[in-house]
Amino acid sequence: DALAVALPELARTGALLKHSLPFLDKPAALYVLVDGLRGSALAAEFCAKRFHTYFLPLLSNSPGQLSDEDLVGLINEALEGLDRALLESAARYAGAGAALAVVLGRRVAVCTLGDCRVLLCSPDQARWQARTLADGASGRTALDCSSPATDADASPLDGTHP
Repeated sequence: DALAVALPELARTGALLKHSLPFLDKPAALYVLVDGLRGSALAAEFCAKRFHTYFLPLLSNSPGQLSDEDLVGLINEALEGLDRALLESAARYAGAGAALAVVLGRRVAVCTLGDCRVLLCSPDQARWQARTLADGASGRTALDCSSPATDADASPLDGTHP
C-alpha cells in the first residue's frame, strides 16, 4: 500500500520538466512516502505520481530565496492542490497519508499528513536527539513541518523550536 518517490536532484528534475530552479540551495531534494488507506493503493499511487507536478511549478514560480515560512506555504499549497485533484479522481474514496521531506542546502522541511509518522534524528554532541513528527503536532491540524532554525538557541530536533 505504500509508495516512495525520491528526487535527489531537484533542480535537474525541475529542468527536465521545464521548471527552472537555478536559485535552489545545493543539495536540493524531495522525498515523498505515501501510504494507502483501507487496503487500497489507488490514492497512494495517485499522490506519489503527482505530488511533484503540483510542487515544482510553485517552487519554480517563487521569488528566489525562500524563507522557512514560504517553503512550508508552498508545500501546503501543493498538498491542497493534490487533495483537490484526488477528490475529483476515481481514487477519491481510497485515501492516503503522506510524509515528505524537502532538502534545500542545510535546511530540511519535513511534513506529515494523515497516519504517516516521521522520526527526525540529529547528533547533539556525544548523543543523538530524536523527535517524532505526527499529524497535528506543534499545534497544526493537518500539516507538521520543521526546518532548522536560524536562531542558535532553538532547534527543531530537540523540541525547543517554536
